[in-house]
Amino acid sequence: MTGLRLVVATVLLALGALPRLAVAQDVAPIDVAQGDIPDQAMPSDWRVEVSIYAFVPLRIEGDSTIAGVTTEIDMTLGDVFDNFKILPVAGRIEAWNGDWGIIFDGWYASLDSDGFELTVPVPGGPSIGATLDIDVEQIELNLGVGYRFAEVPVDGDSDRKLILEAMGGLRYGYLRQEIKTNLGPIVGKLGTSYDWVELWFGGRAIYQLNQTTSLAIRADVAGFSIGSGTDLTWRILGGAGFRISQTVTLKVGYEAYEMDYDRGSGTNAFGSNLLMHGPYMAITIDL
Repeated sequence: MTGLRLVVATVLLALGALPRLAVAQDVAPIDVAQGDIPDQAMPSDWRVEVSIYAFVPLRIEGDSTIAGVTTEIDMTLGDVFDNFKILPVAGRIEAWNGDWGIIFDGWYASLDSDGFELTVPVPGGPSIGATLDIDVEQIELNLGVGYRFAEVPVDGDSDRKLILEAMGGLRYGYLRQEIKTNLGPIVGKLGTSYDWVELWFGGRAIYQLNQTTSLAIRADVAGFSIGSGTDLTWRILGGAGFRISQTVTLKVGYEAYEMDYDRGSGTNAFGSNLLMHGPYMAITIDL
């Protein structure tokens, strides 16, 4: 059961564990919640930003179901890194022209254990040595459109303003969780994989302090138990952006993410309901 908990934790980390590789008319959108600081640009010009980012979940809580067995999870980041090999890749691209933008965000996570050694007691006989391998893989790809519907100067200062944006689109999700066991002469594998497509909606509020510093908050929600999608997935993040050169912005903040996904029943039940939260950091490059 300890191995299964680690699986769930791994799933949890994969579910959001990774964190993400991240104009009004004359200013390109800034996302301080992965905060961008805009350069001056003509309304007809395209502004393209490419971000690489990392989200570090300090706490992972919830439950995971594999082969009909549900296990509660409450793990720290150290618990996960002590037991798994982790391969995360994440990024975000935004292209804006005037008040309209195209947004692509995606991340991939692979978590694998080297094999946990267990001792299984056998009634009336000697204990049997066993190994447990945990393999989790998750993908999330988001494609959407953004619209800047308000830009309000603050205190009459042209450099200080409040910017509001709405966004939405389609999300592709994939989750695989498997447990491989070797119990004496018995070798088996539990678990499976699912993928889905769902709608997502969100918004972003940006408080531009000046041409080099901004604050922002961004949130999105998806799922709603429509079709093959999740029951509910939500994310909220807020932070600050600091332009460190003409084309490079450093973004730091805090993020919370939860996904509730369930499929199948009985011994085929599969799912994950995980909440994670922690700091993030991103580097954004203006192309």
